[in-house]
Parts: sequence; C-alpha cells; structure tokens
Amino acid sequence: DGLIWFQKNGLQIPWFSPSFCAGQPFFADPQSTFYSVPQLIALVASPVHTALIILLMSASLLFWGGYLLMRKVFSVAPLAAVLCGGLLMFNGFLPHRILVGHVTFHGFALVPWAALLLLVPVRSRFNQVMAACVAGVILAYWVHSGLGSLLLACCLTVLVVALMFGLTGQSLSQFFARGALAIGIGIALAIAKLWAGFSFLSNFPRTSYLM
Repeated sequence: DGLIWFQKNGLQIPWFSPSFCAGQPFFADPQSTFYSVPQLIALVASPVHTALIILLMSASLLFWGGYLLMRKVFSVAPLAAVLCGGLLMFNGFLPHRILVGHVTFHGFALVPWAALLLLVPVRSRFNQVMAACVAGVILAYWVHSGLGSLLLACCLTVLVVALMFGLTGQSLSQFFARGALAIGIGIALAIAKLWAGFSFLSNFPRTSYLM
C-alpha cells in the first residue's frame, strides 16, 4: 500500500489510505509501516522478496544482537553466546509472523540491541550518551515502523533482561539513566506518530461492553 501511495504522491505523509477497511487513516494507524525498512525495500523488490529479505535481516540481527549482549554485558563464554544467538535466530516467532504477513513485527529483532546499548559497560560519558541516543532511535523506529501492538512487550523484555543483569550483582544505575534519556529521545522523534495514533484511537474507546 505504501508503494502505491509513493507512486502517486511521492514521499509525503500518507494521512489516509483507501486500501484498508474501505478507507481509514494511514499515518495515524499504529500498525502503519510506511516509514520502515520493509517499505523501503518494497519500493524496489516484490512483496515476496521483501518478506524474505526482512526475514534474513531479522535473523541476522537477532543472532548478532544476542551474541554481543551475552559477550559484552553478561561476559559469558563464546560458545554460550553463540548458543544464545542461535536460539534467538532460529526461534519460530518472526518467521511465522512474517510469512503470514505480519511484517510490522520485524522490529522485534532490535530488542537485544536495545538491551545491549542500555546495559553495555562504558566509562566515557560521551559514549554513554551516544548509546542512549541510538537506543532512543530504536524506540522511535518501533513506533514509526508499526510495532504498536508489541511496543510494550518489547520494552518489558528489555527491562527483564536488565533485571537479570542486576541479579548478577551489577548496578543498574547506568541502565536507568540511559533508559530515561532514550525514552525522551524516542518520544521526541516519534511524537507526531504518537499524537496522531492516540487521537485516532480516542474515537474508538474500549468500553468493555457485553456482546
């Protein structure tokens, strides 16, 4: 759908699309993928090839993210880190979701990278700020790429990894400091999407009425 919009309107904010539910807001949709890597690839590749490329990219990100997280943060042996990366890479969650069309879930592959950036021990204040900034960009990407339904779950996963790191006797002060800065940066970069999404969803309150 984003390809059709781009061909007819250029790189403009897609406020509305007739391709879903006979017409609905597009940019305000929390699961809109117009500003995402899959949409960028879909401009030059077929939908099937786009899904395959995204699956391979996600698997690679999961492996290396898991490996580096275990090596740089938890300081485990290389073989254990390879095992962790392999378990993340070969888990069936992303292949199943992407094959049935849930391309918005590809951002889940950035979870170990977000945890790595917020937990990796660095002494330089500049490097700490830069790590938090990159983590904030990941958070903003989750919002813009359509990961709305899994956003809270991904953030909670990063928090659980941090708590597991705390169980090893390490201080979590840097994690919370970087995390606060990352959240601020993420909100600043994604405020337009968040504002539009909450405004859209406010028209459809969940009243929990009996069917």
